Amino acid sequence: MRGAAGPITEADLHSFVDGQLPPDRRRQLAAYLQANPLQAARLQDWQLQNRSLVHAFRHILDEPLPVSLSLNISAAARYVAQPAQVGHFRKAEEPARTLSDQFVPVKSSPASGFIGFMLGLSLAFALAGIALFGLQSWPYGRQAAPANDPKSRMTQYALEAHRTFADDKTHAWEMSATKPADLLQWLSQRAGTPITAPDLSGEGLKLAGGRILPGDYAPLAMLIYENANGERVSLLAGRQLRGANQPLLALESGLLSVATGNKGSTAIALVAATSANHVDHIARMIESQVEPGQ
Repeated sequence: MRGAAGPITEADLHSFVDGQLPPDRRRQLAAYLQANPLQAARLQDWQLQNRSLVHAFRHILDEPLPVSLSLNISAAARYVAQPAQVGHFRKAEEPARTLSDQFVPVKSSPASGFIGFMLGLSLAFALAGIALFGLQSWPYGRQAAPANDPKSRMTQYALEAHRTFADDKTHAWEMSATKPADLLQWLSQRAGTPITAPDLSGEGLKLAGGRILPGDYAPLAMLIYENANGERVSLLAGRQLRGANQPLLALESGLLSVATGNKGSTAIALVAATSANHVDHIARMIESQVEPGQ
């Protein structure tokens, strides 16, 4: 689509998502998106991904800036602020005449240089492996479900969350269910929608704890149930764009079974290491207790 500023480009789309597109260009982009619904859907996916990343890493924004990265102090002061290392830096209490006087020469040998090189190379390979694993395992690292299918995306989130946390014997939940009312209040505040815990005692399942995960439209609440044998069932619930009620439908995915659906604007997903028929039975219990989201 051509206009006074030329055709809409990929750079314009990214600028809009980043809030950097000028007002006159935004008006042209609006007309372009109206005529190109596929591009509009693509743009919405980028915006949802950005919001999910903000929710996932918001706590990092509140962390204090390390002294070594501060631009408000001199380079010499940054080195003095670090713990003194014998043979590398003078102690902070020792006066320094010049910046170069902060350093004490250290003799190195070819062997130590080679060892340093190998350690650095090993660290680089380790970080690359961790990054690759993270991209493959995080829901946004791979597009296993169509971007425009919220139910499929919820299914993928639920499976990934269950594989990540349900089998963790020490940190499966952020907050235990020793005080269920406090847990549900915390989850409801973070998810932005009322979260209730269905009673699954008829299946021998007791609420053990919960945590918050990033979602498409808002954070997702994850409830983890456990039976007497230590087997766990996870339930994800969160706010989504309002739509017609969809019953929880169960399917098998490898060793796990998952049932996904929604009650109005509340998306729900149930995951367990059991048959799809058993998960479907538990899903019917949940549906009878969960009220449609507002």
